[in-house]
Amino acid sequence: MRYFRLSIFAVGCSCFLGTAVAIAGQAGTDYTNLHRQASGLVKAGRFGEALAPALEASELRPSEPATHELLSTIYSGLGDQGKAVTEARRVAQLRPGDELAHYNLALGLQAQHHYSEALAEFQRAVELGDKAPYARIGKAQCLLTLGKTLEAIRELEDLSRRFPQEKAVWLNLAHAYLAYQDTRGAYQAVTTAMTLDPDYVPAIKVKALLEYRGWHFNRAFDWTRRLIQLEPKNPAGYKFAAKIAAHTAWDGLPGAEWLLAQSLNNLPACADVFMSLGTAYRRPAELATDRRKPQSLDRRLHWQRLAIAAFQQAAHDAPNRADTNLSLAQMLIQARRFHEALPYARRALELSKTSAEAQETYRSASRANRDLAGQLRLWLQSLIY
Repeated sequence: MRYFRLSIFAVGCSCFLGTAVAIAGQAGTDYTNLHRQASGLVKAGRFGEALAPALEASELRPSEPATHELLSTIYSGLGDQGKAVTEARRVAQLRPGDELAHYNLALGLQAQHHYSEALAEFQRAVELGDKAPYARIGKAQCLLTLGKTLEAIRELEDLSRRFPQEKAVWLNLAHAYLAYQDTRGAYQAVTTAMTLDPDYVPAIKVKALLEYRGWHFNRAFDWTRRLIQLEPKNPAGYKFAAKIAAHTAWDGLPGAEWLLAQSLNNLPACADVFMSLGTAYRRPAELATDRRKPQSLDRRLHWQRLAIAAFQQAAHDAPNRADTNLSLAQMLIQARRFHEALPYARRALELSKTSAEAQETYRSASRANRDLAGQLRLWLQSLIY
């Protein structure tokens, strides 16, 4: 009888263990499937859809670093940098000896502007592995942001000797020299970076800036032209090129015309770009001219037409913004095209309401009622078109 009871007990234990193993196996399968599903969605850029399976996988295995790493990537893709850093911190806690875990955490902290914490994590990554320059580059960037410029320069100069073929080292060294106001050092460093990669966009931006600061406007504009060719959908290149073209110490009219045409072709719906172009072109259009020199007046009127064209596109792209309507109205008033300015001035006043500048612009545009020439011009246009 005793043997019979023990047998029943043994059978019961065996069944229990078998069930437990089966449940554990099923949980493992569920985790693997969920993790695979979330990873696939992340690779496809579908971060919102990837979040639910990743969270479910995390509940099944809360101490699995790979899941928290995946969640960090998802939150970063969704723009929630706070949660991305929290998950990256969890990975670093679970893998304290993993160089990459500390490096990724440092990147997240740097993006959140927590530079002191990021510096410590970059240093930890360097201590764990120093075969690549990237953790030390991040360390130097944090030092530079924290105002420790000389320390950053020493770090990057050492890296440039150890990794002379790494363009990112030379680019960051150029930034450090710029912060230290060493223009010659910055020029040499960025030139080295571009020797390694002639189409290195971040280096081209620095080269254009250095040429502009040195008043070499032709070369500066040529570099921004190259930027626009390499990144035709990036507004930054157009904005900087407009600043160069409109500099009063340089004859940038041909470049300004080319830039406006490129903007219309490549970024026809980007109001901010056309506002930047119009604002830049407005300055030479408002300069006083010598009436005894017809060429000087013609240039001013040419800038005026370009500024109006840029502001017209901005107002077309963003009709519900007060600044686009106001800027266009002001340029049309300057050109004495009061009748055309009136609806834009009225719209700017409706949108801004209490703006004294909008009120004054509207009063000026109201002179359209006495602008018989403007009314005749509009009537002729209606006949033609």
